[in-house]
Amino acid sequence: MSLDFERLFISKLIEDPNFQEAEGIQPDYFDDPKYREAFVYIRNYYAEFAQVPSRRVFRADQPNINLAEVPESWAVLRNRLTEQYRRGKMTELLDPFRDAYDSGNTEEALRILSATVSQMHL
Repeated sequence: MSLDFERLFISKLIEDPNFQEAEGIQPDYFDDPKYREAFVYIRNYYAEFAQVPSRRVFRADQPNINLAEVPESWAVLRNRLTEQYRRGKMTELLDPFRDAYDSGNTEEALRILSATVSQMHL
């Protein structure tokens, strides 16, 4: 289900071409590489032309992405992507913390915890 929000976010960028709505969203918020690549493509296109690509141009340049109708608001989509990223990153980075903590190595556990927080896009 979470990947559906990745597709919806990309679709919304093309449907409602207001790239400012994507401010704060980073490519690594997208778990699926094809949506990550599509986001980078849109971001680069915007940087070069000061607008997002039209649906026609996007489909020509990103044929592996099927766009969808998007009834969700920008706020909902940004929130879902941000939460997906945070949960995934925390799970990935906190597993080593848990291992160190469970083995009694609190110094290493604190180092890992500190590194985890510094690596997250908040």
